[in-house]
Amino acid sequence: MRRVVLILALTAVAAAQSTPDRGYSVYLWVSDGAPPALLEPDRLRGLGITALNAEGASDGALAAKRGLPFYLDHAVPKGFLHVRPTDFDAEREAWRRDPKPDRLVRRPCLRDPAALAEAIRALRKTRAAYGDARPDFVSLTDEPSTTRSISPMDWCQDATCRAALGPWLIRKWGSEERARAAWGPHWPAGGAPAIVLTEDARRALFHDVGDWHTLVAWNDTRAFADTALSTRSPR
Repeated sequence: MRRVVLILALTAVAAAQSTPDRGYSVYLWVSDGAPPALLEPDRLRGLGITALNAEGASDGALAAKRGLPFYLDHAVPKGFLHVRPTDFDAEREAWRRDPKPDRLVRRPCLRDPAALAEAIRALRKTRAAYGDARPDFVSLTDEPSTTRSISPMDWCQDATCRAALGPWLIRKWGSEERARAAWGPHWPAGGAPAIVLTEDARRALFHDVGDWHTLVAWNDTRAFADTALSTRSPR
């Protein structure tokens, strides 16, 4: 751990010394277990480091006590935007045993209004724990994950997502008729569009299982997933 922190510190020093404009801040990301002596304010400032990260109220209080600016990391607790590895791995193993697309439900679903409301409550609780200490900025999470592995675990097929896909496609293509034509068999008459997995696209592209509609539908599915991270409303 000491080696990692020192490397980060030396990197920050190099950046500070190689840039003539000193009107910026250098934030040191510190993991658990960093040697306290390394984080003394005078020592950090001597290295050109002007601020720290904080995850949890105790980190923020410590940074404020040292008189150092800080930013708040993982303000929405891990498990929402950032899917914990243990949770992901369990789902992946279940998929390998029985690869049915409808089991791929991201928990929590980023389009579920109830889940979003819970995330907002968690964010407010995290911020309130800091009291008068004011972070320079807030990072909701440092590594938002729709998946850790693109194929075959393409989340999410929660009912909220499935219901939102059709209206999203109509907006993208300009009409339901054009969207259905582009999706072909993936949007059957009288039915709903089916979220297309990367595994489906791979079979269509490399093994001629399926047709060109599969690639269109896969591209749309990925774009649809991206909007869950780029818009606040569950559309």
